Amino acid sequence: MESCKEELLQDAKFLRYLCSAIAVTLPALLAGYRDEVIGTDTANYVFYFEQAVTYNSFGDYYNDFIFIEPGFLMLNYIVSLLGGSTITYLFLVHLLIVTTIYISAFLWRRYMDPTWVMFIFYFIMFNESLNAVRQYAAIAMVLLAFSLYAVKQKKL
Repeated sequence: MESCKEELLQDAKFLRYLCSAIAVTLPALLAGYRDEVIGTDTANYVFYFEQAVTYNSFGDYYNDFIFIEPGFLMLNYIVSLLGGSTITYLFLVHLLIVTTIYISAFLWRRYMDPTWVMFIFYFIMFNESLNAVRQYAAIAMVLLAFSLYAVKQKKL
């Protein structure tokens, strides 16, 4: 009887992880496979990424685009080194955004259900995140940093 209970708990845990992975991956795939005309700045992001592919060093790439945030340029350059296509690039950027928001929501689970947090994000802010990728990446990172700080301070 005890082993059956443990098996059910393991199955439930696996199902929870699977659903979480699907909830994060599907919207990122949607963002990755979108047309370049979807999103006001998508063409610009694709341009910066395509330029990163042509550079042999990050320093040269950074010096030519010094007016862009260095973290965003580093992300472009790393994906270009992986031999990624535009689809891979857009997918990974949104995977970064959605995953950090999900992790932050999970850290606050004592106060709010992560499912509802992600539901609200997807229905209110996801479309906007396709237009303001750099801004949403920054917001997601700050949210994660604040959540981790709150955990460290034992506030969560």
